[in-house]
Amino acid sequence: MWYRRPSRSQTVGKGRDISRLLKLYRRVNKPRLDALLNGFRNFKTLEETIRIAALGIDANGKRHGHQRRLSKSVLERAAAKLRRAIDEIASSHSFDDLLDTVQRSTKTLKGFGELARYDTALRIGAHMGIYPTKVYLHAGTRKGARALGFRLRSRDLEIAELPMPLQNLPAHEIENFLCIYKEDLEGEHRLSRKRGGSCGGHKDRIPSLVNCGHGRIRL
Repeated sequence: MWYRRPSRSQTVGKGRDISRLLKLYRRVNKPRLDALLNGFRNFKTLEETIRIAALGIDANGKRHGHQRRLSKSVLERAAAKLRRAIDEIASSHSFDDLLDTVQRSTKTLKGFGELARYDTALRIGAHMGIYPTKVYLHAGTRKGARALGFRLRSRDLEIAELPMPLQNLPAHEIENFLCIYKEDLEGEHRLSRKRGGSCGGHKDRIPSLVNCGHGRIRL
């Protein structure tokens, strides 16, 4: 693993903005991620979980935004490859083990890239009770991490290296947060924009007073 840790001057000034974004994340985005992963926890068998996770759909059969542009044939082939690796998946003792198995099983499958592999491993991991202990990086989260001053040459970040406000989140939620709010962290957009349930989700304009369906919060 190699990355350049940002200087204190690069991160301290962002602390207040991160706290404001986290307030929005916890009210708007976290419940949606929790609901998605809870659906995978409730599947009866690992085989069913693998199939649904690789197909990029939730417990209600709705295609996730990350996999919406992938062809059905690619997703079905990924599901078939992973179902053949069920014994290796079942023997995973950590998220690293699980992600490595997903990567090895699908590495020759064009179109099923690092985000699809991470998402699939996270969904299967939710069923197995195995979660990341590091923040895994793909295009969206790399952009968010670079906005915090990191210069990355690795697939993951340690939680302890991140700004203090983020360290209170589990690793998979930090990944979600960095991806959803990457543009806000970069300063490309003002904090007057609400993100969808996960990175890549639908974006709607919102005022500084946000009605999230659970009451109003002031940013």
